[in-house]
Amino acid sequence: MTTERLALLFPGGGTQYPGMGKTLYDASKMVKELFEEANDILGFNLRRICFEGTLSALSAMNIAQPAIFTVSLAAAKVWMQDTGIRPAFACGHSLGELTALTAAGVFSFEDALLLVHARGILLSEAGQQLNAGMMAVNKAPAGVVEAACKALNSEGAQVYVAVYNSPLQQVVAGNRDDMALLANRLQAAGAETVLLQINTPSHCPLMATAGHRFRENINACTHGAFSFPVISNVTAAPYTADTDITEMLTRHMTNPVRWADSITYLAAQDITTAVETPPQAVLKQLMPYITPDISVYALDVAEDLIKI
Repeated sequence: MTTERLALLFPGGGTQYPGMGKTLYDASKMVKELFEEANDILGFNLRRICFEGTLSALSAMNIAQPAIFTVSLAAAKVWMQDTGIRPAFACGHSLGELTALTAAGVFSFEDALLLVHARGILLSEAGQQLNAGMMAVNKAPAGVVEAACKALNSEGAQVYVAVYNSPLQQVVAGNRDDMALLANRLQAAGAETVLLQINTPSHCPLMATAGHRFRENINACTHGAFSFPVISNVTAAPYTADTDITEMLTRHMTNPVRWADSITYLAAQDITTAVETPPQAVLKQLMPYITPDISVYALDVAEDLIKI
């Protein structure tokens, strides 16, 4: 595995599964201490839910967000400590951006954990208040999906591209009834659509109220210096010394995740290798659809651990 031009990738929501992080926990004193700290900060036993809870219990937004964050950060810490490698860049998908910022030293573990827990609560509340959700669109370029959304919105609908995963896979967020109309139009144009089991319209204008409240949570955090560059989902470029982190993470709630552009940026910086932290290996699976130039090794895949 080439390590000179390496990026760390951090997954987002929906990647949780029962037992995630257990192998790390059993093998590392540092991970044990991190989970115990998380329990104290949150006021509930996150370790027990991760290792012994059901998928249903683990999937509640106020649990899933801190659980994924903690497992992902723990894996990154262990990997960097064991290898002595510091990445040239870090990039996180949705929630994963907060994990990347924490791994880079921008947020303390306590501040970040409280932040992602608050984010989970806000996402859950938005899902309860809105008749909304998200839908994956495959086999359709971004321009086609954008045009279909724009046409429907001109008729009073509320549908938006929320995630640009790859050139031919986007995720749309919006009103459920409007998404059903959008699905019909896109299917007629040859696209495939899958309604996701999510009742929160993340990364779109419907999250404006949640974003405003999240700004207050961000303002309660202190910011440290970057130990390595982190790519923003909003701009598909690194945060800089002049970046207003509060403003960027507030926009993160209502702006689309530009994942494909972020990976394209990494490839343009001569990144040839990426390591994906747990849970799962979703970002590794996406990579071939974006670029053939970056090889991904997932820490949650046994075969990849041997290669790493």
